Amino acid sequence: MRFCRLGPRTQPAACLGAASTGVTFRGIQPLSWMGLHTSTERGASMERDGGSGVQARKSALRPGRRTNCRRGRRLLLLPVVALAAITVGSPLPARAAGPPPIRHVWVINEENGQVCVNPSNSAYGAVLTGTTGCPLAGAGDYLRTVLPAEGTLVENYFGIGHESLDNYIAEVSGQAPNPATQADCADATYSDLTPGTVDGPQQQAIGQGCVFPSRVKTIADQLQAQGLTWRGYMEDMGIDRAKDATGPKRVAGSGRNCSLSDLNANEAYLAKHDPFVWFHSIIDDQAYCDSHVVPLTGLRSDLQRIDTTPNLSFITPNMSDDGHDTGPAEVSAWSAYWVRQIMASPAYRQDGMIVIVYDENSDSNVAGPPQSGQIRTSCCGELPGPNSPSPGAFGSAGGGETGAWIVTPYGTPGTIADTDPVTPPAFKAYNHYSLLRSLEDLFGITTGGADGQGHLGYAAGDVPPPGDQAANAAVGFRSFGCDDIFTTACPPMTGQVPAQAAPRPSTNVGPRPADGSAKWLNPSPQGDDLNGISCASATQCVAVGATGTIGSTGDGGSTWTSRSSGTTADLNGVSCPARSQLCVAGGAGGLILGSSDGGQTWSVRSSGAHRDLNGVSCPSASACYAVGDAGTIVASRDGGASWASQSSQTAQDLAQIVCVDASTCYAAGDFQAVPGSDCTVGSSCQRAQPDILATSDAGQTWSARAPFPQENPRLRGIACTDANDCVAGDEEGRAWTTQNGFQSVSQKWFPPNRLLGASCGGGGSCVLVGEFGSIVETSNGSVTGSQTLPSGADLQSVSCPSPRTCYAVGRHGVILASGDGGAAWARSGRDAAASNLRTRIPGGSGGTTSGSLDLAGTSCPSATSCVAVGSLGAILTSADAGSRWAARGGLNAPGSDPFDLPFSPDADGPPSFIHPTPSPESPAVHPLDAASCASASSCVAVGELGKVMSTSDLGGGGTWSAQSSNTTNRLTGVSCPKGSSTCFAVGDYGTVLKSANRGSTWASQDSATKSFLNGVSCADASHCVAVGVQGTILATGDGANWRAMPSPTNAYLSSVSCASASSCLAVGSAGTALGSDDGGQSWSVRGTPSGDDLYAVSCTTATDCVATGSAGTVATTADGGNSWNVQGTGTTDALRSVNCPSPSGCFAAGANGAVLEITPHPLTRSGKCSSGCGGGNGSGGAGSVLSGLGFNTSSHSESLGRRSTCRGGSAPTTTFLTARLRAGGLAAAWTFRSRRSLPPGTYRILARGQDLFGNVEHPRRTRRVLLR
Repeated sequence: MRFCRLGPRTQPAACLGAASTGVTFRGIQPLSWMGLHTSTERGASMERDGGSGVQARKSALRPGRRTNCRRGRRLLLLPVVALAAITVGSPLPARAAGPPPIRHVWVINEENGQVCVNPSNSAYGAVLTGTTGCPLAGAGDYLRTVLPAEGTLVENYFGIGHESLDNYIAEVSGQAPNPATQADCADATYSDLTPGTVDGPQQQAIGQGCVFPSRVKTIADQLQAQGLTWRGYMEDMGIDRAKDATGPKRVAGSGRNCSLSDLNANEAYLAKHDPFVWFHSIIDDQAYCDSHVVPLTGLRSDLQRIDTTPNLSFITPNMSDDGHDTGPAEVSAWSAYWVRQIMASPAYRQDGMIVIVYDENSDSNVAGPPQSGQIRTSCCGELPGPNSPSPGAFGSAGGGETGAWIVTPYGTPGTIADTDPVTPPAFKAYNHYSLLRSLEDLFGITTGGADGQGHLGYAAGDVPPPGDQAANAAVGFRSFGCDDIFTTACPPMTGQVPAQAAPRPSTNVGPRPADGSAKWLNPSPQGDDLNGISCASATQCVAVGATGTIGSTGDGGSTWTSRSSGTTADLNGVSCPARSQLCVAGGAGGLILGSSDGGQTWSVRSSGAHRDLNGVSCPSASACYAVGDAGTIVASRDGGASWASQSSQTAQDLAQIVCVDASTCYAAGDFQAVPGSDCTVGSSCQRAQPDILATSDAGQTWSARAPFPQENPRLRGIACTDANDCVAGDEEGRAWTTQNGFQSVSQKWFPPNRLLGASCGGGGSCVLVGEFGSIVETSNGSVTGSQTLPSGADLQSVSCPSPRTCYAVGRHGVILASGDGGAAWARSGRDAAASNLRTRIPGGSGGTTSGSLDLAGTSCPSATSCVAVGSLGAILTSADAGSRWAARGGLNAPGSDPFDLPFSPDADGPPSFIHPTPSPESPAVHPLDAASCASASSCVAVGELGKVMSTSDLGGGGTWSAQSSNTTNRLTGVSCPKGSSTCFAVGDYGTVLKSANRGSTWASQDSATKSFLNGVSCADASHCVAVGVQGTILATGDGANWRAMPSPTNAYLSSVSCASASSCLAVGSAGTALGSDDGGQSWSVRGTPSGDDLYAVSCTTATDCVATGSAGTVATTADGGNSWNVQGTGTTDALRSVNCPSPSGCFAAGANGAVLEITPHPLTRSGKCSSGCGGGNGSGGAGSVLSGLGFNTSSHSESLGRRSTCRGGSAPTTTFLTARLRAGGLAAAWTFRSRRSLPPGTYRILARGQDLFGNVEHPRRTRRVLLR
């Protein structure tokens, strides 16, 4: 057998050594390759299966291209395209001998603390028990017990200076402190480093100042050059609509604004904890800065898929959650939520590392070996830089010993790094420069930097005075080592990391418009965020929200009906004028939807706007106004049929509008004091923006009104009873009233919860709503009541059609109704996890943190009985097919909500400065990741730190009991075959456990792997298959001995389902689907339903399966995964589990407590959607057409040609075909079984292959064929 690499002049036959150079289709003449090209086509989407494959995708014929066609339907080859190396023989690649490189890192920065200081005793117990000098004595249990048990505690980690900013800058650039950065640029200027034109040793920029010149690079620049991705996630930055709370800041000398910088000390986000906004290499490109330095709220969405998770995520909590203004208990509570979010992500489990550091230890006071009660200041021979004689700013050498946590699949959980305090070379210590060096080495950055080997600044080491050999021997910042950090498996580092750019985000991904195939069970009536509500009467209301969500009621909220919007764009506001059937909604990208039947049906209306529309007001059936970002105002005079732009005279975002009649309106938004064009931040500049915009001539002119006496509030909710009497709520939780049309206002102060919505119901009465269930009632300009609802749901909007009747909507689909003008409220629908869907941690800077209850495992032993488990130890059960859910575990245990901490005022501070009281995190609230029920009564759930819960009375609502698993490794999958007392559980570090008594006791089994395992499925007590990271597949045929099976992929495999002892289907990242027909002994790549990461799969037969995944993805198949129909759920929530008690019905659960009932609509054998198929982006029927010889189907969102429509729906889909080569490569015969079902059109074939080691070779090979 002969192998060679194909080049632009190499003939295919020379490489293949085969008898034929063509491709044979049954009944069609052989086709030969007509042209070769060495470049790949931009945007081509390849199946990520790691095996040889060919994809054909419909494409438009190029104009003027001649084709030779015989009579009948034929495939004709068109000249083109790219050719890749092809593996001859088995398509199964050889498994990598060593561990893969770390490709995803999260750096989390806390403030002014220390993991532990106990140099005389490094015993693990001493670290956890809170000995003298260890601040963790007051921390919550998560940081004291849970996290150390899952990772490595590095005591000898140091800051490099004081105060904050210099440490953050060192982490990303290797630049040493200067007096300005040591003082956190506290003079509120954004001054450039001056002169900054000369570099000292180790590329240290010489000068004084805050902003570094563009030639000074950061790890962000290095990653970008490497083709890798990064993001800085800043909590509370741009707390509303991804805009910074203080508006644009002029960057001195740059000529540009970076809206992501904030020097306002009143905000919980401060730029001194955001290193990226101090480098011209980042801030001089506005769009680049905006897209890479983002609010923390975007992290949850990015974590849903591996290809949207940045290679480097740099995370800064707000001033409360990082411990700066609070203490270790709050840091622990924040970490309990966010670190668990990261650790549950596919990117972390596949190849990730989390590093948690403190910027400095504010108590450090001594250099060298510590004395009693003293803390070392520096390590590793750190020397002063050229700009400051003392990095520590207080005569000390560094920033003090802070310690760090490092959590990674490559480390050994529950360990402490070498803690020898003083003796070189045994003294293994790290600092922020070491962290930077470690990142550079892990990501394979080998060129440039201060040493020419990829290390920036002092990451390359200090330069001691000439001739100082002693100092020289002690200088050097080492990377994280395989002898103390990566002790389970040492990942490749610099020089060993393959040159590989980050994958481009997949196309054809969710969310998708709802098509009626999914019904919300929890929360009900639905769980997507609701942003606006409008009621034309006391009984008739319409609510709109995220991903095109629209719901309406005609019976006063007793029942709500989901309406089709035809879009997945967020809808931010809606208005339905009284005594009319008109409704108008506005949303993202200038979208306007209109309804003329009270919100039952909707159509798109052209607004002419391209910015997000945030508020809509229709005072009559003909007059409507909408406002949005960048001062956008559009108006309609014909009930929303047509729109015209109006001049607002502002570039600030407008959040809300209220119109008391067709002529008189008020608009409010992000009106802040903004410097003029000729001044910098911190200088004396006049206020340049108003507080309220007003019109009395139907918008022909809008005038500024500035009645607010001291500062410009960020107004959100605004409502009026007439042209004079109005109310408004702002970001600080203040309610404002006016009785003269905002010529003057009266301020009312309430607890610092943002007030986001307002409505007046007549008779002078108004209601404002906001975060955490905040309610404020006013009457004739006076506040008559205020409360925080016990449910604590975040409320976004309110509508009061009468003085007594009000409806409010908000986060996770909450709908509340009041019949007494806002004093008492009742919820429409149900939510079994309502008390955990939001949390609040106030602090000295007024910051807040929101958490959520995420469901991760589902098991339904019958069509009526189900259990769902998840974060906070949640166990939800239903005995009526999901109509009602009850909490059976976790939620009601003491300390079950790590954010629900008791707070007490600081006696020495203002009333708003409060600290959390430590609250223990009991094992009852450790997350559960999977559940399995062997019968209608017996179930087992598993999770964090080896947690096992079991019940023998599921149907009777019985209690769940904790069982010992004899492991502290996380358990991520469990399978209890029906009718059996045997259960198997799998988890981290290759953990496999078996129970013979329904989960009461467990015994370990040898898996012969240290890879993280994600799921397991057992057809019976003997036949099981487990899957995990990097394409890992294990199987057993006797329930005792496990073997690693050849895998056709290196993709992340998340779940497997075996409907029988022979038939199994596994799914994973980027739509990966693998099938086995011999009990897991051999596997083949099946069709790719979409580009979404698939988290779970459930098969009721060898052919009928349902898979769920990121952004609400649901895919169904009736042929074992060869063809798929992707159904539309209309939600962005990740659906992390699915269980199908029958082929006709499934239950899916996921983020934010979501539970959906799914009606599968797979493709039929004729290639059409089954009865009731909606408009999801399915495969268009090509699967049955190409079911012979390994042909599979996928769908793709790029329109390259003819598009087909799934029967029963209206969403067009693009069809492309996937073919696998048999042994012999191109000499294999490919066969269509039923070409009649394939529509005529042009198809593009994309081929790629592998070398002998399973590496995908490029360039791709493409070919066009015409089917007539």
